[in-house]
Amino acid sequence: MTFSRRQRLEAVAGVAYVCVTLVGCVAYLSILSESFGNDLWWPHHNTTGYDAFLIDVVNQALTSQGKGGFDLLAPEAMIAKAYTAPSSATTIYPPYIHHVVYTHFTSPAVVIPYLRQLSAYWSMRINVVYCWVDFNRTFEIAFSLGRQNRCRERYANDGGVYMEAVLRNQQWKAYTDMWSTDGNYFNVGIQQALEESVVGRAVLASIASGAATTTVADEVEYWHAHDIRRFEMLWQNRWLTAIAETITLSNAIGMRQELTIKSQRLLAGSWSSQPMSWMPIQQNFNAMILNRSLVRGSSRYYGGNVSGLPAISWETYRGLVDVNGNLRGQMAVLHEHVGPYFNIDTRFVPVLPALAVAYAGFHRALFDALEASPTALRQFAALSTVSLAPVPAAWVGYDYYGGNPMCQLGSATPFIQESFNFFDDCSQPTRLTADVSPTALLFAAVAMNASKSSLTSLCALDSATGDCRLAVATATAFLTSLELSTLDLESAVDAAAAAIKASNVGFMQFGFRNGSYTLLRQPLLEVNNTAWSALGWCFLVEWAQGTREVMAFEGDVATLVLISSAYSGQAYVTSDRPMPDATAAIYYAVVVTTVLLGTVGVFTVIYAFHINYHVTGRNLFFFNRIVGSVWIGRPILVLRGLSALFILSTSQLALVSTHGSARFVFAPRPWWATTLIAGEATWLTYVINDLLFLFWPTTTRFYAPLSSILTWLVLIVVEFSSPVNATLALDRQCRAVDMDAGVVCSSGLLEVGSPSRLLLLLGLQLFTVGVAIAVGYLYTINRVTNVQDTCLLLSGIGAAMLTPVQPDSNNYDAVSCVLCGLVPFSYRKRRLVFHLTLWIFLRDAITKTHCNLSRVSCVGLATRSVHVGPPTSPHIGPYLPRQVERLHGAKDLKAVIGCMFMVCAIGGSISYFEVAKENLANDFFWAGFNVTGAHAFFATWLNEQLLLGMKTATLDASGPSVSLLRAFREPAASVASVSTYGTIFQQKELNT
Repeated sequence: MTFSRRQRLEAVAGVAYVCVTLVGCVAYLSILSESFGNDLWWPHHNTTGYDAFLIDVVNQALTSQGKGGFDLLAPEAMIAKAYTAPSSATTIYPPYIHHVVYTHFTSPAVVIPYLRQLSAYWSMRINVVYCWVDFNRTFEIAFSLGRQNRCRERYANDGGVYMEAVLRNQQWKAYTDMWSTDGNYFNVGIQQALEESVVGRAVLASIASGAATTTVADEVEYWHAHDIRRFEMLWQNRWLTAIAETITLSNAIGMRQELTIKSQRLLAGSWSSQPMSWMPIQQNFNAMILNRSLVRGSSRYYGGNVSGLPAISWETYRGLVDVNGNLRGQMAVLHEHVGPYFNIDTRFVPVLPALAVAYAGFHRALFDALEASPTALRQFAALSTVSLAPVPAAWVGYDYYGGNPMCQLGSATPFIQESFNFFDDCSQPTRLTADVSPTALLFAAVAMNASKSSLTSLCALDSATGDCRLAVATATAFLTSLELSTLDLESAVDAAAAAIKASNVGFMQFGFRNGSYTLLRQPLLEVNNTAWSALGWCFLVEWAQGTREVMAFEGDVATLVLISSAYSGQAYVTSDRPMPDATAAIYYAVVVTTVLLGTVGVFTVIYAFHINYHVTGRNLFFFNRIVGSVWIGRPILVLRGLSALFILSTSQLALVSTHGSARFVFAPRPWWATTLIAGEATWLTYVINDLLFLFWPTTTRFYAPLSSILTWLVLIVVEFSSPVNATLALDRQCRAVDMDAGVVCSSGLLEVGSPSRLLLLLGLQLFTVGVAIAVGYLYTINRVTNVQDTCLLLSGIGAAMLTPVQPDSNNYDAVSCVLCGLVPFSYRKRRLVFHLTLWIFLRDAITKTHCNLSRVSCVGLATRSVHVGPPTSPHIGPYLPRQVERLHGAKDLKAVIGCMFMVCAIGGSISYFEVAKENLANDFFWAGFNVTGAHAFFATWLNEQLLLGMKTATLDASGPSVSLLRAFREPAASVASVSTYGTIFQQKELNT
């Protein structure tokens, strides 16, 4: 048969289509590899860049916002880091931990469940200072009458000043076994005094039965009945609460993974806060040592009592007085101006709402302006930090003994000393300094303009003013050129200034002049003190940013509200977690399909060239549809199509760095990539068409291509008109571990992919197929169409889509047969066809360029053919009925054996699941391996061997030397290691 010029051009076009689609398949692998390197399907996502930035920006947001949406593309979502280093770390600041501990766990409904989980061991270490034993306020235990009155006036509705609040939620037996045996802490300090009266014994009985007889709801109601509306703990620096905080990342199918944004163990502090007030264990310990009671009015009360025992002064008992019983130096000053030691409440003060609003408004306006001008961003990055050692004008001429009220024995210095912070152990005096960042300086400039004052006087607070004046002048000029709108900020700044002045937050200093000590105080904002107020705004920015904290030292005489020194923070490495990539299996499945498509495609092109393009070219335009169905299979094609939908349902966020600062931007992929991905998504449409062939065989040839084209166009339109945006919803939910020993927080959800978009795209595919079927039905309703019943060797979709060489025949060109898994070839001068799906050889009697499917015969079954014809004899023989009966009996036996085999095969498959579940539970294929058993055992053993000097050895892991005297069967396990191993390794191994 000769081919016309038009047919040859059609054949060349078909071959070109195959080549283009193969190139597209390979290009898609490149796109897919960028996305499927992680389980979020987020292109280019890594730990040192994307994760590190995300952790920093979320931590920054959580400083001022615990709930609500956060726009990752907003201009203020910028961090002054480049994120190009091979490792990354974030910084954890103590003020944030204190904010969570002291403000999150306050309402009775939140606190009571954690009080019931509070261990007996920690119940004496929770940092609360009691004023009463019971909610009825019958038994007073505040150390001083001044504090007792202060509790009555200010804290009567605070459960933290009632011992009953904690004890009635304890497991009483565990508590008494630890603290209330004869002569023990609680027994001496409280219990014996309560047992002296009927009322006291009733209180004790009520406390003892509280946890066992009430539900949490009952307990909340009980607290409310006594007007207990809150529960507040006090600040201390005995230990810094452990914290573990995560956010959840979600992909397009809703699969989630946790990203740790903070993790820090419980840190021991200097406990310099001890002279301010004692936690319960200290109070009861000292009562036990003295064999005196803490209950005012009891027979053995440590103060004045009816038994005539001498009253005890805690300041004297703890050695704060001299031999004459008098307080000296700064201790006398604090006692006089604030109140007696051990009676000072250290209360954490959260950032004032008005200040938070003002700073947030400024920060937003600043970065909006920076985004609008790349030049401004470059200039902002060039602004320098100003370092000052400020001296308030009213403090000049003194010797300075310290700015931390918790330090009693500071030495005199000619410079002003730093304020308090958690890590201050009072051992070394530190100069008060201020490192004013460009952001703080600009905010101060805005704030001072709002109050019609000048910023330049800020530099007068330090004698070394050269650098300061230059930096201030540069910042002022930059602010002027930025044309930052301050109209909306003025009211917010005025409200913040009023709130700050009302709180009287500032600094203090123990000063000495002319032979006497005094308590110097300096508020951050002061009328008629422009210089210090300008610096005060800079300190307030650091408070709002979470690098400083504010504490109220409330004594019997007065209250000091002080801002801390600036914290440098603790580094937490964020780049050491492995990148989850369990879904990489989908990528490898697509690689397999690409290899198969490429193999068949290359063979198709070569074959077409070999037979001189004697090809029905239009058939090649169904290359993907037919080859995918025959050579690859529907399940794996579904995975390939879904992989494209996953990409289209995932945000296109990219991390960019400009002038040393990084931020997320929306980085749409090139148009050709989007069209390619949309085309790959139509594999799913191919599978749907293939499945629906059973129901609409006569219209498949028309509606199938139409549905694919419609799907492709619709997906492109949706992607270009409404791409997926990542959404971050902050919602800090924390649970306490032993109240203030640790907190575990889950603080937000970042949806990198959109499950709703995925469902929409799937729905659109089904919709377009439905539309195409309807159109196809209308188009073919009056047309005669047939799928040849004789083409049984073709797949259904092949029979529907392929065009034979001659109409109304089963004569197909060889290349079309290859697409359908029928591979014609010659062997010993015989024309054969290999049938891929049947896995047999067929005889072909047509030329090498064609394959007639009605004239092929089964080669593999030819030797087993049985001739059936008319009987050669009219007699069937006397033994035939018996032979037939035997054959029927054998047939039944074979059927039974076959059924038994089938049942055994199914049972074996189910049993294999159980075996595989054990062996494939970890990446080592190690049956029985777990974290609490094998891992803990081997890690502990290895730590021991390393400590004993083992460097290199090959050992039999099952040998007797690899053993430890421990069962490792506990539900929770720990790995033992020596804390000095790092030092030993450094000194012995890293010293050359």
